[in-house]
Amino acid sequence: MIRRRICIGSSHGWLITVDESSNMHLVNPLTGAQFPLPPVTTLPFVEAVHDSQGRLTGLILNRTYSLQDAHRIMFHKAILSAAPDQGSGFVVMMICNIWRALAFARAEDKAWTYIDTPDSFTDVIYYRGKFYTISYLGTVGAWEPHGLSFKPRRRVTRLHHVLGGVPGRQPNAGLQRPGVRRYGA
Repeated sequence: MIRRRICIGSSHGWLITVDESSNMHLVNPLTGAQFPLPPVTTLPFVEAVHDSQGRLTGLILNRTYSLQDAHRIMFHKAILSAAPDQGSGFVVMMICNIWRALAFARAEDKAWTYIDTPDSFTDVIYYRGKFYTISYLGTVGAWEPHGLSFKPRRRVTRLHHVLGGVPGRQPNAGLQRPGVRRYGA
């Protein structure tokens, strides 16, 4: 049932959803079309916990979590490179787990591929053939397909250098709401 799923992203008219059993699907809310994504248990840091009847009851990440808690900890954001009904293939990139790591899956993949990087990520978007990420440290990365993996294409050292790099301008100047004073100002 779609209304019991959580939505962790949307693009190209499709929702990226997770159901109560941690199954992920692309869903077109207008047509009802669905496309299954690989199980999260195919990630190297995830194990399934089953009860005596074989039902999924939890996930082991760094410790055992109930499915409800695992949803909150495991799934942060996902983005889609193209609509699955366009026929050109697609890639889903996801920010996942307590470390906010990156993983991706292509249309034909049976498993998620983990991207091994020391960064933790806060956001991901898709623009003109590349996925762009921002880390908690403000590092912006551009990622593009490289064979069966993703490689960083380009990095901006720190986002605050971009925002505050205008001569004569204070870092983050103009990024506050009008009428709100900064402390100490």
